[in-house]
Amino acid sequence: TVLYEVSKSTDNFAFAAGISTPIAFSVGLTSATATVSGLTAGGTYYFRVRARNSDTIATDFATAISTVLPPAETIVSTGGVVDAGATTVTADAGVTITNTSLADGTTQQTLLSTQTATVSYGNGYQLAIPTATQVTVLTIANGLQVTSSQTVPITAGDIIVEIASGTIRVQRVEDTLEITISTGSTQDLQTTIANTSTRTLVLRLNLNSGELRTTIPVGAFSDLVKVRVRVPTSFPAATSAFRGAPATSDGGGTFDSVALGAPSVLSGFGIGLEITTDRDIKPVKPVTIAMEYRSSDISNTDPQTLVISRFEESAQKWMTLPTSINTSEKRATGTTRRFSKFQLMALAPASDVEQASVFPNPLRLHRGQTEMTFTNLSAHASIKIYTLLGELVRELTADATGTFRWDAKNSYGERVSSDVYLVLIEGANGSRKVLKVGVEK
Repeated sequence: TVLYEVSKSTDNFAFAAGISTPIAFSVGLTSATATVSGLTAGGTYYFRVRARNSDTIATDFATAISTVLPPAETIVSTGGVVDAGATTVTADAGVTITNTSLADGTTQQTLLSTQTATVSYGNGYQLAIPTATQVTVLTIANGLQVTSSQTVPITAGDIIVEIASGTIRVQRVEDTLEITISTGSTQDLQTTIANTSTRTLVLRLNLNSGELRTTIPVGAFSDLVKVRVRVPTSFPAATSAFRGAPATSDGGGTFDSVALGAPSVLSGFGIGLEITTDRDIKPVKPVTIAMEYRSSDISNTDPQTLVISRFEESAQKWMTLPTSINTSEKRATGTTRRFSKFQLMALAPASDVEQASVFPNPLRLHRGQTEMTFTNLSAHASIKIYTLLGELVRELTADATGTFRWDAKNSYGERVSSDVYLVLIEGANGSRKVLKVGVEK
């Protein structure tokens, strides 16, 4: 219940006009440490602290302490290698580099160029700085942290990264390139990915609700492509499930969007992202999307009913993705081979299995389809798959959302033959439904 206030002065609190309060009681600081930023290199500052209890009674100020910041070093590049901190920097002529030592011992560089210029770092990153654009750079382990109010493309091998404004971290971690936009920055990221790229790409957006992570595996695209990941300004309204036969298990292709009478119900939470490309090119490998949430974000919804859904523009419908839930870390993870808007949603199961639906049907393995999805079931419904001769092929159980997916394998893990199969579905309340499905190799 004890709050702390930190006030600052450049004249040892001699005149009230020179006093500021970088950390006021209203900030709610209760810890014994705090960070004060925005100080000038080479300046002398005085600080004092006081506390306030829950009855809003404040103590006297503690004795003031002072500190002198190290001076900044300014270098104007004439082209070539320049001394600019912990890593080697090669800059075009006309780039002004100001080195400032921070409290933790690291060196912050402020770059400003009189013309379009390139600055290369010894750890393998390159910045393309527009004319008269100021850029702040921190060298981190195997990476850079870059802050700018303008777009500054960052090249890392055969991947180019850029945001419109704000702070971004680009860092190599083993065989992965991790890209993170800071909280408060514009959550809009564009990457240019060569098909020869040898690193998995992890793109992180940060919201108040938590991290939105997109993981693009090596070899995901057959050609060079620009991928944009951003937080959309709005999401289409939630829609009920529908009958249909998408061409892929995650909702691609064409289908008949005939609404069901009383299917499972989808509801959205407004947490999500949008992925687009500059060309009509789809990933040849699954792309993983992970969304974090807070308990307050899902309105007391059972986390086991959470799904990540993709909006299918052609049908104006939301399609659920295969989703796993980590309740301890409050994170939902799904995979997709098609891009659009994605949202964290809840899928309430149907009360019975009368409206059971399956897609794609038939399952065409020779076209790259890998599984068929059964929806509009009651939670944890029982599923038994038989041959037309009555031989049991596989027993499965629907999840808490009333969904299950069959990978066309029998109980021994072997692919079934091309044929027609009968699916007996039994709901918890005794409702039953028999569907006929086909598999084509």
